Amino acid sequence: MLRRASVITMTDLRLNELPAWRNMFDHYIFGDDDDAAAHLPEQARGVLGRRTAELVARVKKLLLDALSRS
Repeated sequence: MLRRASVITMTDLRLNELPAWRNMFDHYIFGDDDDAAAHLPEQARGVLGRRTAELVARVKKLLLDALSRS
C-alpha cells in the first residue's frame, strides 16, 4: 500500500522536486542511520517513533484517510 501511495503522490511532482524527496527517503527510509529521530523526545517522534501495533494502525489510518480525500 505504501508503494502505491508513493507512486500516486510522486508521479506528478516537478523534476526539480524529486532530488529533495530522494534525500528525504534516503534519510528516513533507506538510510544507514538506525534512528533518524534519535534527537527527538519519544513523545515527539510521531510516525518516526518506535514501531508498535498501535503506531502501524495509526499510520495506516492516516494513509487511508489521505487517500480517501483524493
